[in-house]
Amino acid sequence: MAPGPQQLTGLRSVGPEDAAVLSAFLLGLPEGDRTFFKEDADVATIERWCRDEHAARFLLVGDDGVAQGFLAGHPRRRLERTSVSCD
Repeated sequence: MAPGPQQLTGLRSVGPEDAAVLSAFLLGLPEGDRTFFKEDADVATIERWCRDEHAARFLLVGDDGVAQGFLAGHPRRRLERTSVSCD
């Protein structure tokens, strides 16, 4: 059991500068987990997602700069998918 509550200090909104980090994370997911996305998560699509200001997308990044989680939602749609990678 964890010693106490932990804060998500690396959680932030996704922006254009996050395309490489998000691509590495999403393309590293098992293929079965990627089937939950409504679009193919290729590099061009991920770059577009990072520029999109209409959807709420968040990235959890560790102290090492590696993405550990991704959360996406659209104002008119349900939550798309939550993915967290744990060591």
